[in-house]
Order: sequence, then structure tokens, then C-alpha cells
Amino acid sequence: MCDKYVYLAGPIAGQTYDQSNDWRINTGDRLRELGMVPLSPMRGKDPQAFVPGFDRESTPLTSARGIKARDKYDVHRSSAVLANFLGATDKSIGTACEFSWADDAGVPVIAVMEPSGNPNDHPFIRETAFCVVTTLGEAIEVLRWIVLP
Repeated sequence: MCDKYVYLAGPIAGQTYDQSNDWRINTGDRLRELGMVPLSPMRGKDPQAFVPGFDRESTPLTSARGIKARDKYDVHRSSAVLANFLGATDKSIGTACEFSWADDAGVPVIAVMEPSGNPNDHPFIRETAFCVVTTLGEAIEVLRWIVLP
């Protein structure tokens, strides 16, 4: 396990490719600048997979089995998980599963969401999280103290 991996969790279902990917790219760049290694569930995914009618089971990284297997592996090998719920319009079942995997593996989760009104604001999310903050900047600051020596 790399002791500086940070898994970038958050809603993907119901999002466009850019909505799912842009924050992960920007946050990943900031984490790399600090010496951390971001792991994005979006890496290697074709933007066409987000076009209605695309057969997600046709490629290994967009198939149900591929998504679950790689995401679980990434969570387990990470030092921390950053879960971004900002602007979510629906509950993220996948991210809730990632919280459970992280909790079982003793991997701390930093959750980012609005102070109120987010559909993912649930006691299991709040109580499983190491902390809940309201900006990605705050989350990165917490990660600096958790992941880096």
C-alpha cells in the first residue's frame, strides 16, 4: 500500500462526465502538489460511457463488476478517502458503500458537503466520517495532517 494514496469519492450516477471528473482533476492536482497520490474512480473511463444508450457492460472499467472491484480495491489501499458531496442532487449509493469499505478497513473519510440540505446528509455518513467540512480546501488541509508525516 502506498501510504499517500487518497481515494476521491463522490456521486457519479446521474452526473455528466465533466461534473464527475472536473473536481477530481482539480483536487488531484492540488493533492499531487502536496505529495499525495489521488485515486480517481473516473480514471480510464471513456466520456462516451456517460452518453445515454451506452452499453456500460461493454467495457471492463464501466461494467458493474469492474466499477465495484476497482473502487473497493482503491479504498482499501488508500490512506484516506475524500468524499465530495457538494452540489449533489440525489443520494449516492456507491459513495455510501465506499464509506462502509473505508470504515471496515480503518481508512479515515473526510466528507465535504453543505451545512444543510444535501441529500447525502445522513447519520451514517456523518458518524462514519472522520470529519465533515464545507469546502474542498478544508478537506485538503485535513488530509495534509492525516496523510503526510
